[in-house]
Amino acid sequence: MDTILFVPVPAKPIEVSPPPEPTKSKANPWWKPTVPALMVLVALVGFLTYKFQEEKAERNAQSEMTDFQLKTHPTLAMLQTNALNKILEDCSNNVVGLQRIVKSSVDEHGTPSNWTGTATVEFINKVGGIERKDRWYVFDTIQNETGGIMDVIAFEDLERWGADELGIADDQYKMGMRYLEGHHAWTHVDMAREYFQKAAAQGNQNSISALNHLGNADSHIQ
Repeated sequence: MDTILFVPVPAKPIEVSPPPEPTKSKANPWWKPTVPALMVLVALVGFLTYKFQEEKAERNAQSEMTDFQLKTHPTLAMLQTNALNKILEDCSNNVVGLQRIVKSSVDEHGTPSNWTGTATVEFINKVGGIERKDRWYVFDTIQNETGGIMDVIAFEDLERWGADELGIADDQYKMGMRYLEGHHAWTHVDMAREYFQKAAAQGNQNSISALNHLGNADSHIQ
């Protein structure tokens, strides 16, 4: 019996392919999803900024209009403040050697053109001493385009100064007429008569005539 000899054949190695690499999806940049939100935010900020600027411009325009209205149509309180400031300004500019303004006031009777004012000032006199003196003021008005009162102007009342401080008969007569007519003074017949009497004592014929007229008027009243 023949013997069969089997020669083992080496096994062919099995080639194993590596597993396929997973397909990488193309990732979007991290900021890309936020772009629409950013665009909305920028638009919103721009709109709010525009509205803010628009409202600010409107407020400024209204403020300027209000200031203009107050300058051209001031309130009575503003005119009163302006009148007092005009007195202080005149004292500061025209009192030589001014040390201080002791007091100042505005007597508001009737319309501003009839107001009067006073100021007491201390100043260095010619010999170097401190002197105190009263100053009297009358007012005039500046009108706006509609005929209303826009501002007041203060003038030193030289007629009162001449009448009260210097005893000038003509100024005493003028002061009497002011009180009689209510011009730059309130209407006050007794004050008018007092000034007329002072001037008449110095022979002022106008004052004598005014006293005679007042006497006749008094007799008619009685």
